[in-house]
Amino acid sequence: MVFLCPYDEEYIKDIAQRAARDEDGEVYYVPDDMTYQEWKKAFVDGDKKGLSAKIGGNGIPYHDEPVMLKKNIRNINEEVSRYEENAIKEVNETALVYTKNGELYKCFGVEGRTFPDYDLDDKIESAIISHNHPISVTEFSFSNDDINLFEQYNLKMLRGCDEKYTYELTRNAHEIDDLSDDWMNIDNFRHTQVIYIAKKHGIGYRRWKNDKKRSR
Repeated sequence: MVFLCPYDEEYIKDIAQRAARDEDGEVYYVPDDMTYQEWKKAFVDGDKKGLSAKIGGNGIPYHDEPVMLKKNIRNINEEVSRYEENAIKEVNETALVYTKNGELYKCFGVEGRTFPDYDLDDKIESAIISHNHPISVTEFSFSNDDINLFEQYNLKMLRGCDEKYTYELTRNAHEIDDLSDDWMNIDNFRHTQVIYIAKKHGIGYRRWKNDKKRSR
């Protein structure tokens, strides 16, 4: 097996399907149509983390490019609901992004992560974003990466969904779930942490079961 010297641009260009090791020693494959600059930005620079189902995760793996679906949406709530209904069944994480300029994008990711910040850059500033957490990796609430992206890009709203729950971050600090005494289980452990984080940051956070309508 051939391994790459990270900064040998000519060597990288000469190999069709390449294998490399990340900083943890794990092997990943570089697609043959990825340029050196694209690889360097994704695997070396790595300053953008995207959204994730779990805490942690570094670097941007190769993934499909985002697709612009529509412009000037009449009812964004309908678009979000339709996306979430299908997204909870997907095995990879994706994101629906509605920009402040009225453009609707779908971003694609891997099993536990998706990368709207990397894919769309500053277009996500003040956007509305929803994304799924596949059931194989979900912790039934937002990860730290999710919350960081919400704060960093001043998102108007960030939603997450999995097979059991839908959850939402907003700028309304008064709209926040009550703490539960029943927190020592997989469903509520991370949920309880996010309640504390939301209170500390002065942001709104709600979660509800998918078979129930959101209550205010």
